[in-house]
Amino acid sequence: MENITGIIIAFISGVFGPISVMYTKHLLEKRKPKPDMVTEALRVGELVTSKIDHIREEFNADRVWITQFHNGGHFLHSNKSMQKFSVVYEVDAAGVLPVSTVFTNIPISLYSKCFSEILSTRFIGISDYEDETVATYGLKPGAEATGAKATYIVGLFDFGTGKLMGSVGIDFLEHQLTICLIL
Repeated sequence: MENITGIIIAFISGVFGPISVMYTKHLLEKRKPKPDMVTEALRVGELVTSKIDHIREEFNADRVWITQFHNGGHFLHSNKSMQKFSVVYEVDAAGVLPVSTVFTNIPISLYSKCFSEILSTRFIGISDYEDETVATYGLKPGAEATGAKATYIVGLFDFGTGKLMGSVGIDFLEHQLTICLIL
């Protein structure tokens, strides 16, 4: 009888021991706080800001920004979504005013020449807004408002679908030599 009792105890310990350990781990995991969405967004924001600040320093630029397309709401007459873009990340040199406050919820249709060019060539390079021979793709009024003398924009495309999701822009408030980017 003692042997059977020992076997039963060993069997119960062998089967229910790991189950109780797994159950205890499960209870502890449930109590562990999940990452907060705001905390995660801040972590990603700090990472992106750090990277684009590195770009700004590398090119000795005055401003680097990232735009993102988003749904801007519905029109009453058509009930269709209006596509807009906003500057979602930006770093500026000391004393340079940000453009993110100006370029928020801007209808894409106001910059159709710019985005058409980015769709076809993936890049816009404006080395001097004052040079009449340089195409500005409708960006000159915005450049005048933000003090940019030269702007370089690279489209951000989804790897899977190939759709344009936004752009990265580099602004210079002083005239610069043409930048060559390898895409």
